[in-house]
Formats: sequence, structure tokens, C-alpha cells
Amino acid sequence: MVDIQRWRSELARLDAAIRPIANRPVDPSDPRLSGKVGRFTPLDEAGVREDAEALLLDILHGYATAAEAERRAVRALVDEYPSFYWAAVPPAGATAAAGLRLRLIHFALLDQRRDSRDAVLWLDDLCRARDVPPGEVASLRAEIALIASDGDRYGFGSTRSMLLRGYGEYGRASAPERDD
Repeated sequence: MVDIQRWRSELARLDAAIRPIANRPVDPSDPRLSGKVGRFTPLDEAGVREDAEALLLDILHGYATAAEAERRAVRALVDEYPSFYWAAVPPAGATAAAGLRLRLIHFALLDQRRDSRDAVLWLDDLCRARDVPPGEVASLRAEIALIASDGDRYGFGSTRSMLLRGYGEYGRASAPERDD
């Protein structure tokens, strides 16, 4: 079920907690930067990991079952609360395939965010799921494409077409079969 008003209230609180971390300047000349990157956990630093992961799971499940008009409203929340969506990622699923399904729903929800080139790289990385056979990756992509936006935001194709066609070696190898 989609509960936009409740989500908006929780997103506002969590986004406000994460925003100072998301907007903090990064000094690329800092010699300790590379050691910090792998250990950087903005949700933990903000003290909101449990709440953020629970909310994101609720949103992903709601998005996956929502009607198209509701999905548009949920996708609009991404631009409204950018710090939350920058920091929050789905937790691991019960199985590798369940985890990949959640990450693909997350991919569809974010709808290329601000850069389709990053989305292409992200999708290619998702398609490299080592514990999920390519045929199952293709099936999951076809399933999630049905709930992805068909709007071409940046002239690089829609999120739906990215899921159906794939980019890069792995993206194309695990793309669903097409008739065209």
C-alpha cells in the first residue's frame, strides 16, 4: 500500500538528519580520503540506519505494487528528499535473487536520478550478480521494467528501456529476450 503522506513525514525527518552529512564538503587532497570512503556510513553517522532501512523497504514494497499514478508520486519523492535517497540502500534480501529484485526496484524508483550515465553503470553492475543466473537476472529485469518509468528524462532512453535492453557487456548479456 502506498502511504505518501506518512512516507513524506518520515522522509522529511530522516532527510533533515542526513542532509548535513550529504552536503558536507569533501577534500579530494586529503591523504586519508581513500581510507575513509570504504568505511563511510552516513546512515550510521546520522543515527538513523534502522529507521531509514525500514522506510526504504516499505517504500520499495509499496512502489512495486502501486498503480502507475502512485508510482509517479513515489518517484517524485526522490527529488524532494535527495539526501535520504543518496544515503539509503536496500538491505540484503533473504536470497541473492530477492536482494537483486530489491536493488532493481530501487533502480526503477530512482529513475536515473540526476545522470543517466551513472544509471547505466549502476545497472551494468547490478547485472553482474554472481549468485543469480543470467536467465533469472533477465526475468527480474523484465518484471521490474513493468513498474519503471517510460519517460526519457535525459535523452538517453527511459529507465524501462534500460532494464529491457541493458548496457555494457553484462547489461546486454542479461537483458530479457526481445521480439524487435
